[in-house]
Amino acid sequence: IRSKHKRKLFDGKGNLYPTLAQSPVKTTYSSKIIHTSTKKKRKVKFEVRYLPLSIKLHNRLPNKKHLGTCQLYAIEVKEINAPLDIEKPIRWVLLTSLKVDSLEVAKKVIKYYTYRWVIERFHFCCKSGGARVEDLQLSNSHRLLNALTLYSIAAMNVMIIKQAAENEPDKDVLDVGISPLEYKVLYTYAQSKQYIKPKVKYVEDKPPSIKEFAIVLGQISGFLPSKRQEIPGIKILSRAIEKLNSLIDAY
Repeated sequence: IRSKHKRKLFDGKGNLYPTLAQSPVKTTYSSKIIHTSTKKKRKVKFEVRYLPLSIKLHNRLPNKKHLGTCQLYAIEVKEINAPLDIEKPIRWVLLTSLKVDSLEVAKKVIKYYTYRWVIERFHFCCKSGGARVEDLQLSNSHRLLNALTLYSIAAMNVMIIKQAAENEPDKDVLDVGISPLEYKVLYTYAQSKQYIKPKVKYVEDKPPSIKEFAIVLGQISGFLPSKRQEIPGIKILSRAIEKLNSLIDAY
């Protein structure tokens, strides 16, 4: 988990952040992250520190007096040499129960944390972003588990298109997992619609890139591509895939 507060250490003297900041740098490495305001990737150089520690529960409520100390490993990921236009350079303090005794494990924990945003988008897709599983109001856990299984597959199909269009835009649609039938039905339908811009044409042996496919897919559900938003969002893609499935059934 990511720490938000300056937690007291077990010895009662030190705090989490200063103790971690004073520990030696274990390594530096570079990675690409998405800029929070521009939504574009930028290259970032990090320095990494980590150490074992015990965290003390500062204010013990009557019902929590039995709780002991928490023995964890803390990792600090701090951006260095940040560009001048970056107001808040990245600084993560991660707490984990995994034994961080090497750089390899530390980098693995950091990688786990970077998946947080993808996981959050998946949950968004399952809930208000498209599948709306909270509206089901199922009466027992067996039905709920079956529904979640099915809806999770549907949500992942949306996520695959979205992630591939953003991160591998030039990849062939068939290599991403889009079937020849999905490509055929979408482009045959789209080439007859005046509102699809630019005009498209179904060519069996020349499938489009996943980015082109995602843009056309979004447009059948009301998406208007622009410089600010080139690729449709989760909600629009969810509606578009539902419409495409109906078109495939009709075909």
